[in-house]
Amino acid sequence: MMLSVSQITTTLQHWLESSQIQLEFEIDSQCLSLIKKGQVIELRLALPATVQQIPDPTLFLQLSEVGIDQFNGVPAINEQHQYCIIDWCQLTDSATAALAPLVTQIEALINQQQCWASMLNHQVPKPHSRPSPQVVPLSLSQQMRQFSSS
Repeated sequence: MMLSVSQITTTLQHWLESSQIQLEFEIDSQCLSLIKKGQVIELRLALPATVQQIPDPTLFLQLSEVGIDQFNGVPAINEQHQYCIIDWCQLTDSATAALAPLVTQIEALINQQQCWASMLNHQVPKPHSRPSPQVVPLSLSQQMRQFSSS
């Protein structure tokens, strides 16, 4: 289910005001996890790549280095062995005051995820599929029928 921006904002506001530690929802088919840890919120957004697809994390370190001036998120691996981007947001005493910076940070993380995902599209191995034949060859008997009918 796709949430609208106002639904996400309302959900975040309720979560910030609650004693609930973790909140998860999907953005563009990727899981966003928010976890309260003391005075900090950890934001974790999944990338469309697993350790099985890209066993060497060097690519993610290179992406981090290239985007260091643009992005704050750092690469990580979650419990499902999927690559993700992690960032942190300061939690204030007021849920209302914490909401705007949190939304801004989520937007920045989504932008980073979309940028990295487009770069990963060229790096992640695609499953091999057999090409479908363009022309179905005729058997020898089918070929011979053409000569005998003329």
